[in-house]
Amino acid sequence: MFKTTDPEIAVSHTGEPDTFAYTTALKRWVPIINSIATDVQSSATAKDSESASKIVESLNRLKECVVNNAPVEPLQESTEIGSQYNEEMEQLRVKYGTLEWRNGPWLFTECLLYRKIHFFFAEHAEWKDYDPFRATKRRAFESSIENALKLTDGFFLSLKPFESQSFEDLHNADPEKNKELFIEVMLLSLWGNGSDLSLMPNATDEDLQRVQAKRSLEASLKRIVDNDFDELYASLRLSAPKNGQYKQIDIVLDNSGFELYSDMLLAVYLIESKLVDQVTLHPKDIPWFVSDTLPADIVELIDMLDIAVANSSLDVKLCEAGKRLSALLKSYLKDDKLKIKKHSFWTTAHPIGRIFQYGQDLANYFYDTSDLVIFKGDLNYRKLTYDGKWARTVTFKEAIGPLATDDKRFPILSLRTCKADVCVGLSEDRALELSKEPEWTYDGSYAVVSFNAV
Repeated sequence: MFKTTDPEIAVSHTGEPDTFAYTTALKRWVPIINSIATDVQSSATAKDSESASKIVESLNRLKECVVNNAPVEPLQESTEIGSQYNEEMEQLRVKYGTLEWRNGPWLFTECLLYRKIHFFFAEHAEWKDYDPFRATKRRAFESSIENALKLTDGFFLSLKPFESQSFEDLHNADPEKNKELFIEVMLLSLWGNGSDLSLMPNATDEDLQRVQAKRSLEASLKRIVDNDFDELYASLRLSAPKNGQYKQIDIVLDNSGFELYSDMLLAVYLIESKLVDQVTLHPKDIPWFVSDTLPADIVELIDMLDIAVANSSLDVKLCEAGKRLSALLKSYLKDDKLKIKKHSFWTTAHPIGRIFQYGQDLANYFYDTSDLVIFKGDLNYRKLTYDGKWARTVTFKEAIGPLATDDKRFPILSLRTCKADVCVGLSEDRALELSKEPEWTYDGSYAVVSFNAV
């Protein structure tokens, strides 16, 4: 029997006009399906052309269902995750009286969309590991790699103090400087998810470079509507290692490309500053929401970095910065300072608070080993907060439900630029001020740094 401990809160619904969920289902899903079909057709060979045609047929049927707002049909995959989707589907159908593609809870229907797309490929042995978004993700990063290298050059200059002292040493010598550097690197990772390809299916290279431009520290902080940097900084400094031996931070990744690159820089900072001993990256296990990171994307990013710095047309200084970053990442991976851990829970429709029921092994892992779990991006935030229609002034702690109250809870940080209706943790004054900007929650101009300690 499918049961949850979800809070009693209405959620974003694709059938409600004038909402971000409605616009997403109406305007974005069909172009994404079309782009996948085009990719399959261009990638097919004589050997796999028959199965490619079947995949395209399935994609076209799914597209027609979305266009015609057809009732949602069960998943055909014989897996535990497939069963969970189907059981929840029936509960939602009872709850709402109907469940159609553009008339249902957004979180469930969009996750289901990508799960169905994955199944179309998984049915065919020659396509089961295929990533239909790989070329799009690769092009996006290639277009911004020179800017990424410029950022890296400046990043390593900022790390110079740690060549002779640790994070704690620098804090004792100059706490303001140390905290400012900490915030700058966190902001780099935060604003990196400006390059979300699922929100810009037809974006040009110029569009991506513009959203990837680094904000100044002052301007960035003004745009953070829930800012827990002070509490976060103090907690990381003062907390003892969870496992009694070494400090570990986990990062639940969002987008590949430039955002993943900025997450890698964050990992380098955390390790080089000796703030932590180990960083574990959590990518998705199947292609997801167009630009989400797969394990292969992490490896390919380093490969693309190596190719770029071998290009004689780039500035020598930038190439040196890129070579240094590549060498560090490879050594971290070899020495297990940087780990990659995928899990199927991230590609379910479950809000993250259900981790204690439907991802118990993952919850136990975080509880036992992690000193902080950083959730990147908008989808993770929506899952953290149940994609609920919370009042803006509801606290982050209340909105994450069991994640703040369960006996096996763990420290959580959400780094998220606002790209959907849900947003919590605002003061009364800030909520009133922003109510005059009707699109502030989903145009990517504002962000949250929401922290919950245990």
